[in-house]
Amino acid sequence: MRMRSVLGIAKLRPVISGGACVLLAAGPALAEIKISGARITEGQLWVLGQADELNAPVTLDGAFEQTTDNRGRFEFRVVYHPATCIVTVK
Repeated sequence: MRMRSVLGIAKLRPVISGGACVLLAAGPALAEIKISGARITEGQLWVLGQADELNAPVTLDGAFEQTTDNRGRFEFRVVYHPATCIVTVK
């Protein structure tokens, strides 16, 4: 992934339904990340989004990692319920 300046902080547009989770971006962004959906359903945290980097790693709270597909899309579907209901995607 290419590095960007501090001015290129990730833009997140969380769409929350079902659960009350909040998504945050921490520090300078390496890629622009857009969140298209975030919910807790069937006991799983489900986060859908897209990054401007293809086939690149994306992490959720530094504990779960996915790789974007050839269109930059990613999906986390994990049994994970943070106590604060706030997660960081980068």
